[in-house]
Amino acid sequence: MGNNRHLKPYENANFEIRLARPDDYEPSALYVLRWELGFLGLLLDELLLRVGGFENIDTLVEYEDEYGHVTRMIPPIVEYTDFGAWMILDGEHRSFIARHRRMSIPMLFIDNVSVPYPCTPLSDSWNSVEITERVPILKRYRRKGLNDTKENEKDLHRNLSSFGSQGTRKPHSPV
Repeated sequence: MGNNRHLKPYENANFEIRLARPDDYEPSALYVLRWELGFLGLLLDELLLRVGGFENIDTLVEYEDEYGHVTRMIPPIVEYTDFGAWMILDGEHRSFIARHRRMSIPMLFIDNVSVPYPCTPLSDSWNSVEITERVPILKRYRRKGLNDTKENEKDLHRNLSSFGSQGTRKPHSPV
């Protein structure tokens, strides 16, 4: 998965960016960070002002902060899983904000994925997601019987860095 360069889950996949309501898709993480919700909420407001509406965003967004740091951000990634559900793999904070605000946002939908995602949707969907101050130890529910090896036990993500994802958060990351 994240560390295995030989696996290419998206080699034959289909990609589409479209406006959607995050409430219609399953989250995969058990938490969102309070401070990141605040920052991303302001960033989403700024994007709306600058581009005139989310319908005008159909690609990666690149922004530079006042200190010259450039960040790239793709729309939240929603993957059609092998167990028949659309699940948000990346961008859950932005999805959480949009859900709270009852708005549609650009989301990147991917189907025809060749390697199953190693986690399951949350049992109580969005009601299972907690706002936390720190990254919890249990971030996602692992799928039993899929890559159950010692090397893969903590590898519960896809390497999405080529899309612009910032990567995984470490448990108990300071605020």
